[in-house]
Amino acid sequence: MPKPMKPRPLVRDPLQGELWSTDDPGITNTISLWDVAPRSVLSRPTDDLKVGDYLKTLERTFTLAGQVYQITLKPARIKDRKGKETEQYPGERERLVEWVIRRIAAMRNRISLSAKDEVNVSFSIHEVRTELARTGHTYSFYEIVDALQILHQSIVEIVRTDTDGDGKAKERVISASTFPQLAFSDRGEESAKSTVQLNWLATQAMKHLDFRQMNYDAIMGMRGPVDRWIYTRLNHDVLFYRMHPHVHELYASEVIDGTGLSKNKLRDSMKRVTDALEHLKAQGIIQELRCEDIFEGRRKADIRYTITVTDTFVQETSRSLRIANENLADFREVTGSEPGDFIPADPVRKDKLRRLRTKRMADERLIGSLV
Repeated sequence: MPKPMKPRPLVRDPLQGELWSTDDPGITNTISLWDVAPRSVLSRPTDDLKVGDYLKTLERTFTLAGQVYQITLKPARIKDRKGKETEQYPGERERLVEWVIRRIAAMRNRISLSAKDEVNVSFSIHEVRTELARTGHTYSFYEIVDALQILHQSIVEIVRTDTDGDGKAKERVISASTFPQLAFSDRGEESAKSTVQLNWLATQAMKHLDFRQMNYDAIMGMRGPVDRWIYTRLNHDVLFYRMHPHVHELYASEVIDGTGLSKNKLRDSMKRVTDALEHLKAQGIIQELRCEDIFEGRRKADIRYTITVTDTFVQETSRSLRIANENLADFREVTGSEPGDFIPADPVRKDKLRRLRTKRMADERLIGSLV
């Protein structure tokens, strides 16, 4: 008779959460694939996206680090304040709200685990609205509630469509909403506690320390969603795919696929991509930008961009990689294991982690004084 399996101890406060958090309000955590997947609709849905009173399920294809993915985006169906049901895709408003929630999740004592290792984030609508306003994005209480409902109800499915050496198609990566669970303690009270659950990709990134720090103030200060996507993609090329830190190559078609820009008006979309890159250059993120038009016959089909980023951008990505390596080394030192399951952040482990970080900071100050 097989022995009964011992129940795994319940973890409420994970050690990985200590490494996920940061006291710098200008820094957030970014997640591979999820943060650059084309899971938003950037303009008001046109008639070709509708079937009667309802919105279509969208299918898109995009390429990342040489791998091809297909994304399926199902709209959310929500009720407005008058009780009328409408269907909506997540758009720029929802992405901004998601970035703010992600930043709040990186604050101390904001995450907790359920019995099934689901990561929950606590916040208030007032807190989100205030942070959005601070970063130049003004939304009302009801608009933020709607955005959270859309992030909760719209479903994103991502599938790798390339094949391996045996010709077998890859498996589905994820099928979930941004926030699989959403709870308001008092839906009509702006300062009341609200809670969302992070999805599987975000949870796995935290559990395995497979996240990277990124400049939150830069993201929120971007002029629009195309600028924001390009900035995130340039970061990911270095942080997750170890591409050249100074020089990047990007095609307009990649940005159009990655942001979901219209292909029906290709010239307009390519111009929007070029304008976004020029704006990033004006913002001090791109040092040099070279554009090469690509033609199919007499038709302009694409643009190849060769991008040299600034020293400041390189320093930020280098710092992010260093911190990711330090997080992994500290976890191994404290636990004696690789990050797999969530590990409780008990007082002994917290103290050991604090001592490791204090010693590292002292060593860095000493080295700095000798240079």
